[in-house]
Amino acid sequence: MFPKALVGCLFFSRVFGNRISTNFAHNETKAASTLCSRWLVVEYNSGLDKKVEDAVFGSFRFLENTWDNVKIFQKHESGGCVKTYYANCTYGALSVTTMCPGGATSEESRCLGGWDCIASSRRSDLKNGETVAVFDPEGSRVMTAGGVKVYTIDPNKGITLHDAPGAYTWKSEWGCYCCKHNYVNPLDNPFAMTSRRLAWHRGDDGNMECMLAWKMIGNAMGDDPVNAPAWAVFALIPEFVLTAADMMTLTIGRHLACAATCPLRKAEFEANKYAYTKIQTGMDKY
Repeated sequence: MFPKALVGCLFFSRVFGNRISTNFAHNETKAASTLCSRWLVVEYNSGLDKKVEDAVFGSFRFLENTWDNVKIFQKHESGGCVKTYYANCTYGALSVTTMCPGGATSEESRCLGGWDCIASSRRSDLKNGETVAVFDPEGSRVMTAGGVKVYTIDPNKGITLHDAPGAYTWKSEWGCYCCKHNYVNPLDNPFAMTSRRLAWHRGDDGNMECMLAWKMIGNAMGDDPVNAPAWAVFALIPEFVLTAADMMTLTIGRHLACAATCPLRKAEFEANKYAYTKIQTGMDKY
């Protein structure tokens, strides 16, 4: 039912940072082939060691044929130079314009994929004294730590979301949900009675307000736990440990993984673009 491989990769790559990413090459000028048929995904976070309320993180996407010469982010370096990053699907590249004190200007292109491109993603990490402004369509975000990652995906490999389980009952599944509205205030709980349990409201597009991307525990179990394979049972152990760690440390671990998941949803769930990480049920009753 759920993208098991994806959930595992998100947890261990985004939470613990053991992911394969290629830093921006300063001497790369050749652009890759046209990538306009792919989606562009941008992830950003101000560091994995912060608590949720202190962190700046998120992700967004551009659908195919919508990201030609789009400004993604701008970095202010400690020496005074300003680098502006543009995504260009026609050339399959990230274009970087650098302006330094004294009027010196340079431009370079860094490929984002294609047969002649070694890197499949680009990442820019902040050093001491640097600041970045990420031009999220929901509003610009400024960070002084962390980094930004840019990559493309095949639309045919998008994630299928599922109806929120529970059917208006307050004990719903812990996990990552993609909602149609942004519930940034902890008191704005779409599963709670005070919010009229909006999570289960089905809109004109046929999709619920909040759709489940993956469960916090038991993704490998599927819908039939009784007949689940033995390896699925053992998979519960690391999931349980990760969930307990998130709840005790209050860091952004799975919140970041969820934020990175929703931009990968299939186009039929376009309205469900806001990530909502559900790690408790006690507040849902009220």
